Amino acid sequence: MKKASIITSVITGLLLSAPLFADSTITINNEGLYPEGVSYNPQDKHFYISSVAKGEIWKVDNLGKSELFAKNSKFASTIGLQVDEKQNRLLVCVSDPGVGENSNAASKGKLAGLAIYDLTTKKEITYYNLASNNDKKGHFSNDLTIDDKGNTYVTDSFSPIIYKIDGEGKVSILVSNPKWEVAQGKFGLNGIAYHSAGFLIVAHYATGKLYKVDLNNPNDFKEIDFQQVTEKWKITGLDGLLLLDDKTLVAVNNDSTGRENGNFVMRFTSSNNWNSAKVNGVMLTTNTFPTTLTQRGDDVFVLHAKLATLFMGNKIPEKTFEIEPVKFSE
Repeated sequence: MKKASIITSVITGLLLSAPLFADSTITINNEGLYPEGVSYNPQDKHFYISSVAKGEIWKVDNLGKSELFAKNSKFASTIGLQVDEKQNRLLVCVSDPGVGENSNAASKGKLAGLAIYDLTTKKEITYYNLASNNDKKGHFSNDLTIDDKGNTYVTDSFSPIIYKIDGEGKVSILVSNPKWEVAQGKFGLNGIAYHSAGFLIVAHYATGKLYKVDLNNPNDFKEIDFQQVTEKWKITGLDGLLLLDDKTLVAVNNDSTGRENGNFVMRFTSSNNWNSAKVNGVMLTTNTFPTTLTQRGDDVFVLHAKLATLFMGNKIPEKTFEIEPVKFSE
């Protein structure tokens, strides 16, 4: 019996030390949170998620248990975010689409902010107001990426702008072009990813197009040529991007209309430095408005934000949200 107990103890210890539910969907029980962004931190082994409804930042473990990381009552909505492992920071896009608890008339549809937190102390290090206070145009900071020099790039969905914040904290406009403009209330520039060859890959939500933006000559950006997979997988809302390696990109499409096959994840590959690409993998999700992606080890996860419920009045708030492993079937 004693020998059996020792063996049982060893097995239990191995199970506890191993990653739990590596291939399982992580369910977050947090009513009315509506996360839009997700980023995994390999240091503390937690996912970090934003909140369109509450303007907060939460951390989630591999079992789905969530705890509040940071809250600023002035933030209407937190959107895309990214763990900066090198500098032990969390970068968070702050906007006001008008559905957050802290939304107000002055900032609704006009806010493009970036907040930076210390991952250890949870304290806000700094906050950048990316859009001019005197600017009457619409603004919405949506997603961000960081290059290998520590520069940060942020997309604005309501204005055709990509912002740059350098390592010294200087804010500038990397590129602005009317080709990216959208009608009021529509979303334009969205997901963004940095490529080690010195360019950005950017998604345009309304048109479903991908762009290659050379950091040495950003005004001379190029559309990445690719074909719609089939009518079954029609791109209607190109959202978050995740570059897995120099030749592989994962992207999310969402559709709030409930259209069959409207919500899915795609895998793009390119053999010519992203002058063109092809889709060679698709994963259909349920009608849960998937938004963004993150990577934990070799596993890719997609966030089910369920934002359609929030933007349609939130009469019956969603109670759970999922971080699902991506497995391509087609």
